[in-house]
Amino acid sequence: MVSLGAVRLPAEALVFPSGSVHGGRFDFARIRNARGLTKATRKRFRKLGFAGLRFHDLRVTHATAPLDAGVPVHTVAQRLGNRPDILLRAYAKRASAADERTIKVLATLARSLG
Repeated sequence: MVSLGAVRLPAEALVFPSGSVHGGRFDFARIRNARGLTKATRKRFRKLGFAGLRFHDLRVTHATAPLDAGVPVHTVAQRLGNRPDILLRAYAKRASAADERTIKVLATLARSLG
């Protein structure tokens, strides 16, 4: 395991920087070519046996897994850089575990009222 606790990134650091060096230093704020990132990601996914997986699918997974686990919508939305209403329109329909829990709660309420 590698500890990155001593690593300090600049405030403008990107998640996927270009990887280029300028003036002898790695530039964390330079934007990576999106097409190149997509191509590299597809190649790596194929090597791992996930030929049909797209880069965006990682975002969907990162949104739905916390929602399924009960993490508040506003927290997940903030992590993804979305407003909660946009997040719900795009990802909540995929949150099946949350749907199953809701059905159980509603069924329990219906039995207690009837």
